[in-house]
Amino acid sequence: MKRSFGRGGDEYLSVFWMVLVFVLMFSDVSEASGDDKEDLFIQISSYVRKVYDKAREAVVRVEAKDAYGVIVGTGFRIDGLGTVCTAADLLKGAEEVRVDGGAGWVRAEVIVVDEWSGLGLVRTEAGGNFLKNGDGGRIEVGMPVVMVGCIENLEVSPSFGVVAGILGGDGVLAFRQPHILCSFAVMPGQIGSPILDKEGNYIGVIVGALGKGLMGVAVCGEMVEKVRTSYIREGCVRHGWLGVRVRSESGEGKDTKGGVWVAGSVAGSPAQRVGLMEGKRIGRVNGTIIDGMSDFVRAVSVIRAGEEVELELESDGKTDVIMLRAADLPWTKKTFLDREFVISEWYFPDNFHQENVVYLMGEKR
Repeated sequence: MKRSFGRGGDEYLSVFWMVLVFVLMFSDVSEASGDDKEDLFIQISSYVRKVYDKAREAVVRVEAKDAYGVIVGTGFRIDGLGTVCTAADLLKGAEEVRVDGGAGWVRAEVIVVDEWSGLGLVRTEAGGNFLKNGDGGRIEVGMPVVMVGCIENLEVSPSFGVVAGILGGDGVLAFRQPHILCSFAVMPGQIGSPILDKEGNYIGVIVGALGKGLMGVAVCGEMVEKVRTSYIREGCVRHGWLGVRVRSESGEGKDTKGGVWVAGSVAGSPAQRVGLMEGKRIGRVNGTIIDGMSDFVRAVSVIRAGEEVELELESDGKTDVIMLRAADLPWTKKTFLDREFVISEWYFPDNFHQENVVYLMGEKR
């Protein structure tokens, strides 16, 4: 039996979202002349074609065989050594994996299945085109993006949309790492597809969907680089943990204009060992400016265990810099809606809604 990962939907759904994107991005289209409208669509088509042509030879179809049958999805080469990135859900429990980049199926070796990030890596024949990691710092709501993936029974194909939001660190959707919400449908076979910027560089990887597949959810591209470099250096992925509890307001009833404040530390954590004091504003993490909770979550999500971390703390007009060494992230397993997930308790606030994790966490089969 063959299974496809990706919340499926009819083709008209993709068309609906593309039309909606056009309206949102180009609100003055209705006032444009016929020639102007034609030029606009030509520009959009040219933009998508440019990105697609650059990426398609690096995108591969991934097929994994497990005890339940065959799972199909998408992956993409991230270096010249034959390393392919895809979604961890495709690889968990796989007995045999193969990839097809257009020249036929070849066997692949699973080297990483990281349930925490939702990413997986396989190694296949060296050579071939590969995608480069884009500048993740430029991801903004409204930014146009292209997904290139393998829809079931079709060739590699593009989907066009915009960044509809960035999930993570807003209290309710406080995931273990930021996720990019994209305004295009995720069809069967497209899980593991790269999300590309205008230069054709990857800025994310599709790991799930919301709204029955109507909105794609992607892990940020910098997480791919973290997983890859961790494997190269240590032969495994070790996620870092600081153990600092934070809040998005100072607690003094003032207009804080954004920011993140220390709310305490976890017993036995690196934050407690250095005496991190409650009430101080976190200005920077490893040089990254922290203007809000999503900035903080994103900055700490790429920290590796054993890494020296620099925190810049502000209080009463003074700035202090402290150094602490990240520990290994405490892992645990919990069941939400009869499904078991690998999570860390420290990332979830008391008001976290269980249903928000269903499509985003690595499901234990």
